[in-house]
Amino acid sequence: MQPNQKQAILEFYRSLNRKLSKLQLDAVADKRLKFWLRSQFKNTATPLHRKLQEGKRFDLTLDSSLNGHYKSGIKLLRMAYYDLISFDARAPKWLSDFARAKVYSRAQKDQFINEYAGILKITHDIHDFKSIPGLVDKYMANLRQSETKSLPTNHSITDILNGVKPAVQSSGHGPKKPLSSLFSQLRTQYKDHIDHDWSLPQLNVKLSPNSAGLPLSPSVRRNKIFAKLLQIKRFINEYPPMKMEDMEHLNKFVKSETFDNHPMSFAYKRFTRDSFALTENVKFRLSKIRDVSIPPPKELLSYYVNVK
Repeated sequence: MQPNQKQAILEFYRSLNRKLSKLQLDAVADKRLKFWLRSQFKNTATPLHRKLQEGKRFDLTLDSSLNGHYKSGIKLLRMAYYDLISFDARAPKWLSDFARAKVYSRAQKDQFINEYAGILKITHDIHDFKSIPGLVDKYMANLRQSETKSLPTNHSITDILNGVKPAVQSSGHGPKKPLSSLFSQLRTQYKDHIDHDWSLPQLNVKLSPNSAGLPLSPSVRRNKIFAKLLQIKRFINEYPPMKMEDMEHLNKFVKSETFDNHPMSFAYKRFTRDSFALTENVKFRLSKIRDVSIPPPKELLSYYVNVK
């Protein structure tokens, strides 16, 4: 690298660092983002053009935040409190294992289904046609035959047919609790406390008979179960918990005496209000800011003034 190029990159890094300081972020976010920025530019394994591309994207976000756009501020906070912290550090092991499970190869998909199908309640629509003589019995007989070779060892055919969930266990240390119970509690917490509960997946799969009134093939049934598990997995990754210590820190920060005059106060309030931490007994720890009405951002107020 030429000396003039090296100097230009150093100046670019310093300008990003100065802009980051101007935002007056809380101590935790400021430290994490500055450490990330420094590591990006110091990493010799990263090609120069990649460093510059990443730096320019970060620069745009910083400029937007400095200009008062709260969504860019939220993006920076999400980076500091979610993206730069591993899922393992932010959630119980049973949830982290599920959210981070790799499902690319056939073997990985099979393992994922075998481990987590038990969190779902599987029902068969054929029971809606009990008035047709022999139809349900024929369906169930075919289902038993096809399930015999396709069920994981911890599944009972009788239990499945009766709607009983297999006793799938969590893999953490200490007293084990069925995953179905943990995920059921988790869903209840999402529904009760998180604004995005409209997109919260159900923990059930309904299987319809084929055109002949018989069960769908084992592979089709398995694909439907896999699709539902993926839907739950995506939701949890989109709306994950943060570290308990981070939630406590943010609670103190937004309640401090000088916070209302902070240039990013609206971004902080929105970000903190929509965040949660998860206790070991599957309870959400929420921000105290949720009890306070949040006024609109200043740029929105100025927009309406200008329109009038």
